[in-house]
Amino acid sequence: MPKKIILISILASLITIGLKLGAAYVSNSVGIFSDALESFINLIASCVAYMALSLAERPADKKHTYGYNKVEYFASGLEGGLILVASGGIFYAAFKRFLHPQELNSLDWGVFLVLLSAVVNAIVAWILLRGARRYNSIVLEADAKHLLTDVITTLGVSLGVGIVYFWPQLKVVDPLLALLVALQILRTGYELTQKSFWGLLDRALPQEEQEQIEKIVKNHSVELTLHNLRTRKSGKKRFIDFHLLLDGKTSVQQAHDICCELEEEIRKAFPESETTIHVEPIEDKRSWKDDFLRQAEKNKK
Repeated sequence: MPKKIILISILASLITIGLKLGAAYVSNSVGIFSDALESFINLIASCVAYMALSLAERPADKKHTYGYNKVEYFASGLEGGLILVASGGIFYAAFKRFLHPQELNSLDWGVFLVLLSAVVNAIVAWILLRGARRYNSIVLEADAKHLLTDVITTLGVSLGVGIVYFWPQLKVVDPLLALLVALQILRTGYELTQKSFWGLLDRALPQEEQEQIEKIVKNHSVELTLHNLRTRKSGKKRFIDFHLLLDGKTSVQQAHDICCELEEEIRKAFPESETTIHVEPIEDKRSWKDDFLRQAEKNKK
């Protein structure tokens, strides 16, 4: 299903490219041209997202025992990088036009076409955001944010062209607004790249999610103790592992039953998750020696 949503994004990019290039041609606006350039980046990014989702859907195999979900971070990181490239191109075109201002033409048609493209992108971005929440996909989220950035760009460009339409002597506003748009795109690209970077580094789940996991264990029917909770997220999938301290007299079967129950409770709270539990006797001092997280906190102090 996520792949079908991305196909909608690809189709929208093709439509908006045509609308914006037509608007840039009839108006001679560098702002509109910079907007069209970003739509080309959108198209490339959507194609990359489609390929990434196709790969992420593959089941785990002998060579990739954790699956292919992490490819989503590469795709979103690439998309963030492409946004940064687009901002650089807009900076260049706007600065060049700022030094050598030119007359704008047919601004009414130009504004109409770019606003029409903004409507298309806004609708598709809304569809992508819904899909991102439903399927917990960073790729769909990245593509949605990219399109929303495009909408903001288009509105900014339309404002600049509108000002020049009513006050032709202010034609310098066109490249100035293009520069502001480039700054906004730069920020979005940085945020996407940063999020992908932390994902590739196996950053722990948010604190509230870790606390929820600890609460599930502590609220179990048996009084339990855990430590060494480690978490990470790979695409839409969460990986959770921790050490469970039990009475040393607990049988293997009893320990196994407790672990199965905990794994099921955690899976209910986090549907796309895989939990690994290491059981240790609570009386054995060696069970506490490998608490590397506690040791790390001590080292910080």
